[in-house]
Amino acid sequence: MKKNLLFAAVLCAMCCACQQPSPPQSEQKNQVFAEANIDDWQLTANVKTAILSDSRLAPSSRLVSVNSHDGVVTLTGIVANTDDKTQLTEIVKKVQGVKNVINQTTVAGQ
Repeated sequence: MKKNLLFAAVLCAMCCACQQPSPPQSEQKNQVFAEANIDDWQLTANVKTAILSDSRLAPSSRLVSVNSHDGVVTLTGIVANTDDKTQLTEIVKKVQGVKNVINQTTVAGQ
């Protein structure tokens, strides 16, 4: 009888020690959301860096707004000419992590 109680106590202690409580589901969702936001933020920063460092673009065309969500980059704002609008799309497509580019920029004077 004492052996059975001792065995049960040891077994219970082992189970309790090995079992790690998982975070609540809402906490897991928040962590995934935060990681996605960091990835979006980093992608936006990388795209802005690529645009700002490309000397082929007119200075005013480098001031477009960049928004990223799940690898989809949206460009908005005014660009100097149609060549810059096309060039922006090509620049952004080359940035690692970009899955798609939505170029909603407007050409100045049009």
